Amino acid sequence: TIFNLKGVVFFDKNYEYNSFFIQNDGFYDQKIGEKQSITKAEIFEPLLLIYELGE
Repeated sequence: TIFNLKGVVFFDKNYEYNSFFIQNDGFYDQKIGEKQSITKAEIFEPLLLIYELGE
């Protein structure tokens, strides 16, 4: 069984909900739809990790 991370829901620096999704090996900001750097993403208080289950 393989679990693939597909997204993360979190509070941003202004304590507003935001999320990132992973598609085609890219890390995208859900609000603006632009590709982001996974190492520079400002994720404060991650709330939910979204996984896809594969075999």
